[in-house]
Amino acid sequence: MVTDNTTSLSAGNYILPNTSSGTNASSLTQTQLQQIVGLKGVGVMSDITVSDGTLSTINNAGTTIQDPTSSETNAQGQSYAEVPMTWTLGSSTAKSNIVVVPQAAVISSDHQTAVNAYDTSMTGDEANALKNQADLDGNWTYALGFKADGTIEDPTISTPVGLVGTLQTITADNPIIDENGNIHPVTYTYNGVSKEITINLSFGSISLTTPTMYDFGTLNVSPKPLVAWAQSPSSDVTVTDTRTGTGLKPWDVTVAQTQDLQGVTNGNNLAPYLIFKNGTGSQQITSAAMQIYANTAPTTGTFNLNQNWNSGTGQGIQLNIPVQSQEKGTYEGQLTWSLNDVPTN
Repeated sequence: MVTDNTTSLSAGNYILPNTSSGTNASSLTQTQLQQIVGLKGVGVMSDITVSDGTLSTINNAGTTIQDPTSSETNAQGQSYAEVPMTWTLGSSTAKSNIVVVPQAAVISSDHQTAVNAYDTSMTGDEANALKNQADLDGNWTYALGFKADGTIEDPTISTPVGLVGTLQTITADNPIIDENGNIHPVTYTYNGVSKEITINLSFGSISLTTPTMYDFGTLNVSPKPLVAWAQSPSSDVTVTDTRTGTGLKPWDVTVAQTQDLQGVTNGNNLAPYLIFKNGTGSQQITSAAMQIYANTAPTTGTFNLNQNWNSGTGQGIQLNIPVQSQEKGTYEGQLTWSLNDVPTN
């Protein structure tokens, strides 16, 4: 039987992964919470209370904490969370803290320190343009060091030595880059905890050249559908890819009719009759981007996409105007071409 009102409490801090097997923030129970903070007290322990909403706040962080996508999202409440709490037993109180970090983080065995960073890819030009490690960490690897008391600091790169200085002058033949274009391991260290990541570098670039104008020539009104092929343009639809190694990614080219082909003075709209034919079928060129070429196994080189576009092959851009829509006039419209890097699945 308790005969006096003496009470005391103590509790510590702890770092939790947001989700995983075992103890994690998304499915934490009250009993687990008391255990991980090492809650101890003197008094009627069943009378212990904790700050309102603490457990639900931790559980919510466990399901909402996400890997960052930018420096702005690599912030408290988005890529990690801090949940301070106060335990109360009679007249005694104890403060403790939970830090919730992404599953990708490496956490010390005592859950008092963690470090996190992510694999990243950049071009040689982007690597050369790095200002310092803060630039690399803030905009590429999203590296952070954590302590259970809520301290958030920048980790250091322990391997390779002088990495940022190397990146600022790196070229494709640098021995630090392996045959796949990777620098590995890049080791971030914070308060005795380390995490290895990979930085992938690509050199070269990919670009698209398109005609400034397509001309269908002078056409005469006809008592039957009027079919015309775009005459030879001032330049080709060409993709030049100088990337190498793992920098080579699948790409495609799309076209859209961003301004209807219509009469300058009469307003007659011929947009529905502008067609792209690829030899096996045809499709109307609309305001929605339409894929006209896809390179799923890219190699370094120059690709002339319209080299076979003509009436003889039955491929390319065609105007096919039904009788009822033929009207004398001067017609203008606009096509927009786009080169898209297509990520592999």
